[in-house]
Amino acid sequence: MYFDPKMCGKRIQVLRKKKGLTQLQLSFKINVSESHLRAIETGIRGASIDLLIECSEFFQVSLDYLVLGKTDPDKAEMMMQLDILSNHIDQLRKLI
Repeated sequence: MYFDPKMCGKRIQVLRKKKGLTQLQLSFKINVSESHLRAIETGIRGASIDLLIECSEFFQVSLDYLVLGKTDPDKAEMMMQLDILSNHIDQLRKLI
């Protein structure tokens, strides 16, 4: 298994969107420029280890997940259930 900057950037993008943040908002929180974050999310540029650690702590995910996409099996199941619940909540909100 090798580091794929494009997939790493995609994981950061998904996490950012799940938190409801724009690229500008996240770039401010992790102290990088918006253009730098955009380049990371699109895979044009790889993130430094320091930035990966910052993202890991901000999103409360492991470096293994950010860098390689690896998840703890129990945590992966829990995240899947959380996504399902989140979708149900979104559907209920639309009905209100």
